Amino acid sequence: MASSTTTDRLKELLPELFSAQNIEGDSYLRLQLNSELLALIDLTQVQESFVIPSREITTIPNLPEYVLGLMTSRGEVFLAVDLAHLIGLTPEIVNSRQYQVIVVKTSFADKANNSASEQSDNPSFLGLVVKRILGVSRIISDDFESFNRDIPSAIMPFVQGSIKQQENPYLLLDIKSLIANKISKNN
Repeated sequence: MASSTTTDRLKELLPELFSAQNIEGDSYLRLQLNSELLALIDLTQVQESFVIPSREITTIPNLPEYVLGLMTSRGEVFLAVDLAHLIGLTPEIVNSRQYQVIVVKTSFADKANNSASEQSDNPSFLGLVVKRILGVSRIISDDFESFNRDIPSAIMPFVQGSIKQQENPYLLLDIKSLIANKISKNN
């Protein structure tokens, strides 16, 4: 009598559970910047996303208007910024009772200084506060088009492309460029 493990029995009964699946496309976080604009962020740049009561963000004086304050998550302290306001759109989340936050990694490899190993050992984060987090989608990178609709000029340098999903146009945001050009230059 052959003895089989529980895993072997499960593999026999549910082979589709154990078969390798080829899922096409990259994952992107869908979000709403304001009442008119929808956007995507590459999920590889996202640490986590959550809803936080506004009282858990500590305001700090003498910072740019787009900075809501300091927040903590998983033992890390970092800035929370209004993403729409940061890129030059009219802020719509002022005085909310709660915020929808996307925590992104800001410790990208710095090719000029070759300090990728230093930065990866000591990651830093930034909380991007948005009007609404809509979910995650898988998109094949070839499906993106150059943006062909009127978008505010302030956001143009940070848009990598656009795509239509569920009849809604989404703009793919370049978070690395946004942080390098808007956040880092103000420090």
